Amino acid sequence: MSRASRLAFVCIGLLTSGPAAAHVVCSVSSTGVAFGVYDPRSGTALDGAGTINVSCDQGASNVTITADGGGSGNKLSRRMTNGVSNLSYNLYTNSGRTSVFGDGTGGTSLFSFNSVNNSVSVSVYGRVAGSQNVTAGSYSDTLIMTVTF
Repeated sequence: MSRASRLAFVCIGLLTSGPAAAHVVCSVSSTGVAFGVYDPRSGTALDGAGTINVSCDQGASNVTITADGGGSGNKLSRRMTNGVSNLSYNLYTNSGRTSVFGDGTGGTSLFSFNSVNNSVSVSVYGRVAGSQNVTAGSYSDTLIMTVTF
C-alpha cells in the first residue's frame, strides 16, 4: 500500500503518512525554478534550476516523484503565462536537459529511489527556449508534483 503527496512546485510544506503498519511520516518541500530576466530578442536559451526535498522520519521504500504538465496539460510542451501571452519552457531531470520531468510515460522521466532513510534532495532543471516573441511581464506556471512511497 502506498501513499501519495501532492504539492504545487511553487509551494512549500506538505505532510503525509505512509502505510498504517509502518507509520512513516514524510515531509516534502520544493524551491521552484526561477529563470530570471528573459530577452525575446536573444536566440540563447535561458536556464534555471530548482530543488525537491523529501524527508522521512524512518525508512520509506519505493519512493517516486512525478510531475504533471502544468497549465498546458502537456508534460512535453509546458508553458508559462502572463495574461494571454505564453512562454514555452520545460523541466528536466538531468543537467543536460535531455530527460523531460514527468510521470515516466510518453517520453518523460521521473525520480525514483529504492529507499529514503532520512532525506533526499533532487535538482530539477528548467529551460526557456530563445527567440520567443512575447510581451514584457511576469510569466509563471504551477504544476503538481506527486511523491509516492
